Parts: sequence; C-alpha cells; structure tokens
Amino acid sequence: LAEELLDAKREAGGMDAVWNFAFPFPITVMLALLGIPTVDQVRIKRWCDGFLVPFGRAPDALSPSERREAGESGTALRVYVGELIENARKKPSDGLISALVRAADGGDRLTEDELFASIILLLIAGHENMTALIGGAVLAFARHPDQWTRLGEAPSLMEGAVEELLRYLSPNQFIRRQALDDVTMGGKTIKTGDLVFLILAAANRDPAHFPDPDRLDIARPRARNVALGHGFHFCLGGALARMETEIALGALRKRLPVLTLGTETPDYADNFNVRMLKSLPLVW
Repeated sequence: LAEELLDAKREAGGMDAVWNFAFPFPITVMLALLGIPTVDQVRIKRWCDGFLVPFGRAPDALSPSERREAGESGTALRVYVGELIENARKKPSDGLISALVRAADGGDRLTEDELFASIILLLIAGHENMTALIGGAVLAFARHPDQWTRLGEAPSLMEGAVEELLRYLSPNQFIRRQALDDVTMGGKTIKTGDLVFLILAAANRDPAHFPDPDRLDIARPRARNVALGHGFHFCLGGALARMETEIALGALRKRLPVLTLGTETPDYADNFNVRMLKSLPLVW
C-alpha cells in the first residue's frame, strides 16, 4: 500500500506528504483491520478531526461553530459506529469489529459501552497519531538530510530511527490521568482524584535522560521514551505504529534519496495535543 501510494505520484513532480501519504496509508490499514469500507475514509477523517478539537484546545478558545462541529462530529461517529456494530452482529466478518462484538456478546469481556469506546479509540488513535508521526518524520528528515542519507546507507538503523522519531516528535504531546493516591513530587502534593496532565513531549526531551535532546540522531543509544505511554497504559497499537512507520519510511527512502520541501513554513493543525501537519508539499 505504501509503495502504491508513492508510485501513484511518481510522474507528478511532487506530492503533499500528508494528504497523499501520511493520511491515506494508516487510515486504509486501520479500516481494513476493523472491517470498515475504505470509501468512508474522508468523512471519517472529517468526523475525527472535529471530534478531537476540544481535546487539543483551551476550552475558552473554542468558537461557537467549533463547539457545534465537535458535537455534530461526535454524534456522527456514534451513529456510524453503532451501525457498524449492528452490521457485525447481523453479518459477522473476519474484521476486528466482529471480533470485538463476539467478545462483548460472550458476556464477560466487554460491556456495550466498552465495545463502543474500543472501536472509537482504534478508529481515531489508529490513524490520527500515525498521520502525525509519519508526516512529522518526513519533515524532520527533510530538515536533517544527513540523517536521511545515513538511513539510506545503513538500513539496519531503521528500528532505532523509529524510536528516535517517536521521542523527537512526540506526536501525542500529553495524556490525562487521574491520581489514585496522594503523590508528592518536587515539593508539591498531587491529591487523590486530581486530574493530571502528563507532558510526554517534555519527558522525551529530558536532558537528564536524553543527552542533547533537541538533536535528531537515528543512531542515538537506546533509551526508553514515553511517546507510546508506559506500563499498564502502553499504547494498544504500539507495535502497529512502529511497523507502519518502518514500512512508510522504507518505501519513501527507496524512491526519494533526497527530500526537497515545497515550503519553508509547513502548516500545522490548531491542536496543542496532537502535533500534526495539515499539509507538507514535497517536490522532485
């Protein structure tokens, strides 16, 4: 799929690395895994983007139209996923939604709310964060051509390169957690029940853990990052995210040994949680 997307633009003299590659690649994979028609990917993307607006903006910064869009997108997703669940019950398939429905209907694994939430999580996180990671990786390598050249000369560095990109980019900038116990850190006490924002991007740039943290180095000695969470809350799709990034970059590196940007000012989505490019023109 990655190769097909890139080859489709081979004679075009350029492409939008987000809309022609970083978006369609992971969402097509996720929809195939879930058993959802790929023809729905554009409207699913629109609903997911709208639904995520309140999660990455200050509440008082949202306009009435943005609040309305978020509500309408959430409703549309609920209706759409509800229909998918019903269809999976009527006509089971090999897709992941049917597997989750079977688990729910087994009576002791998933409640109806958990079933719905699991599908929404897979649908949104399964492509939004990957679009952010792959798009951000292309921009990072375009701005660090020495690292892109090094990756081509030593493909064995790919696995470490993906870990470095996760650390360097931190596509999901923070997560929310609720304290289960009182915890004292840095002279401050977080009380049981307090809502906590854990800034993953800051942890991944901690100079005490990552020397010279603002430098992209695909051969950096392995040090555990928290881009995909940690422990009990480790990302459900972590293995898939790593594999997709390796495949995407491998296909791109094979075709474009030099990455040339078509702009000096890439456009980012207005979201302080998911650091995602809206577009990224490449030319060749």
